[in-house]
Amino acid sequence: ETIIRGKLEQFYTEELQNANGDPAEALKRVAARWYSGRGHLFNDTRPQGDGRYPSIADYSNSILDSVMGR
Repeated sequence: ETIIRGKLEQFYTEELQNANGDPAEALKRVAARWYSGRGHLFNDTRPQGDGRYPSIADYSNSILDSVMGR
């Protein structure tokens, strides 16, 4: 758990810079990075795994919604 938390904090710090300081976008970028390894694809709507898995955008938005309590 400590290692995962540390990695996510590292990702958030890096992605906050890529998101020009926008915390919501940074969180979606972290989710995309965790899910796909590519934070810049946080808005990619293509289903993953030949349609067996949600798109990166769907996953990223679901994480944002979960964190924001939506």
